[in-house]
Amino acid sequence: MKCPVCSKDMAAKNFGIQVDICEDGCKGIWFDQGELKMLDEKDEGLGAALEGALRCPRSNDQGVVR
Repeated sequence: MKCPVCSKDMAAKNFGIQVDICEDGCKGIWFDQGELKMLDEKDEGLGAALEGALRCPRSNDQGVVR
């Protein structure tokens, strides 16, 4: 899948469900319908991976690094 923000190829990662991550571009994360809700459960174990991905600097922040 191409990233809808920066058009780079997204990598499919399996965290109990498959999500697409823009590793080589803007660091965006794509969730299909209902996937984010499935990961909201405490016993799913994705919390640390999702938190790390969300803390990654994004290239589409107009020069602002988070």
